[in-house]
Amino acid sequence: MNQIIPLMNFSNRLVGVARRFPVPALFAAATTFLLVWLVDDVSGAFYRWPLTAWIGFLAAFNWNLYSDSRHLSTGIFWTGVAAILGLLMLFFLLAPENYNHADTCFWYTSVGISLILHLGVSIVPFGQESIARSIVSYNVRTFLVWIQSFLFSSILISAVSLAVLGISMLFGWEPSPTMYPKLLILITGLFQTGYFLAEFPPLIDDSHVSSPRSVFRFLVIFAAVPITLVYGIIVHVYILSVVFSQNQMIDWYQTMALWFVGTGMFTWLLSLYFFDAQDHVLLRVFRKWFQSFCVLPLLALVWSLWYHFTNKGVQEDWYMSLFFTGLFAGSWLLSWRKEIQAVSLIPKWMMVVSAVAFFSGKYSLCRFPVIAEQQFIEETLTKNQIIRQGVLQRTNTSLQDTNGVITASLEYLESRHSLNFIRKFDRNKLLDSLPDTLRAVDLITFLHINKYNDFVDTRYWDYNRNQFDSLQISDFEALLPGIHQNFREQASNAAGYVVCLEDGNGLFVMGSDTIQRFDLSPLLRRMAVKPDSKSDTVVLAGNYVLRIIPQSANGKLEGEIITITGFSADVLMKKK
Repeated sequence: MNQIIPLMNFSNRLVGVARRFPVPALFAAATTFLLVWLVDDVSGAFYRWPLTAWIGFLAAFNWNLYSDSRHLSTGIFWTGVAAILGLLMLFFLLAPENYNHADTCFWYTSVGISLILHLGVSIVPFGQESIARSIVSYNVRTFLVWIQSFLFSSILISAVSLAVLGISMLFGWEPSPTMYPKLLILITGLFQTGYFLAEFPPLIDDSHVSSPRSVFRFLVIFAAVPITLVYGIIVHVYILSVVFSQNQMIDWYQTMALWFVGTGMFTWLLSLYFFDAQDHVLLRVFRKWFQSFCVLPLLALVWSLWYHFTNKGVQEDWYMSLFFTGLFAGSWLLSWRKEIQAVSLIPKWMMVVSAVAFFSGKYSLCRFPVIAEQQFIEETLTKNQIIRQGVLQRTNTSLQDTNGVITASLEYLESRHSLNFIRKFDRNKLLDSLPDTLRAVDLITFLHINKYNDFVDTRYWDYNRNQFDSLQISDFEALLPGIHQNFREQASNAAGYVVCLEDGNGLFVMGSDTIQRFDLSPLLRRMAVKPDSKSDTVVLAGNYVLRIIPQSANGKLEGEIITITGFSADVLMKKK
């Protein structure tokens, strides 16, 4: 009991936090209460306040650590705080007014600032004269304190939530739907952050040595190192299988390779904590061979990214893969240097890469994927003679979209409100009939893009008729719609129509009567395999002649079996 009471002495802990981290504590409290308020705010205009307070907490925490380590005067400290407040005011004014705003760049900027400030905590207290032991000890103990604060707050959240649930069940009380989110925010923001700040380690402490029986040491030796080795073995076996089987490397490889290198670099840094009498033979072997063990996976990772970028373009997910590759590959190169140089340079390198990824203008996450995708579309259209000498041309040929790469690029640019770039090539005003804000589906039809994916003996395809094809209707009496079976109910009021069934058969319907059933699968199969060939057919249906001209269709062709998932057509009809 005597040991438990000091742990519960919250007043002394709060006083200690207020004395050591006064400004960060205020920002943490402000962030917490603003988030609690935000839970009940549905206007979307309030979120800027807690976001600004969160950035303020990180900036003030970095400044507090720097000030303490350099023993700055009180006047200089509060001058720095005033500067931080001024920058926060500017950040708040630049933030969009609600979270439905399409300004994704602001969110990337916020993530970048947060990431750099997190990395700053690991290095700002140290100068050129610092030794590796101090830097490693400080960072590992900071990590352990955060783990403890997270564990204790999770236990408290579970206990309080169960208590609220028990009261509601026993007494028939219905808690507010926002009560549990508010409890989560309060405990995380006040208890977890308060515990973390109260237990934050001294900035310079060379005396701390982990116990040889500590749980942390056991986890590093018998969990982190084996997990890294397992990841590495899986990655190496896969690379060898690709080399000797000559199969194409799948996109998911880059995820596994990043996990291996990232986990390995983190474990390597943790292993430096035991670089003394508490060292272990497994840690020594790991430190000696880890860098060499990463060579082949990193080379394959770089090749995989280059292949994807040159053949499929760049979007945010692959840009982030490149970002993490830069983080880990650079850290791996620095790990070959002496320990003091490595542990001090790795966080600085990560901060530089983060600054490039989030704040480098056209090379940033905000703009580079959009620019790269626009360039990919321009090069594709130029290669297929749809753009000639910088001018968009009218074409009667279809554009083959293997595995839907072009379609995915158009849809991505539409989602980023960046598809209108193609109008700069439209000197002949071919796009004037389309909406002012271009949509991917409009360009897919305009460019006559036919998408297909081949998987062994199965082809998934998507056909669109060229909108410049004209219809000769002088010999026919009526123009009827052709629809897929899923839309038959919507055409029930039409005088007549043609239905395409899932198995490729067609039905000619007049009024409430089905006149005839016929086989459309030869036409559909031809559209799937040779979309540039003649894409219409003439069928006899009772006393009528039908010319069916598909507008669009998609489905699956597996051997001789065709499955239709979408269909629309113009149907010209006349009596025999």
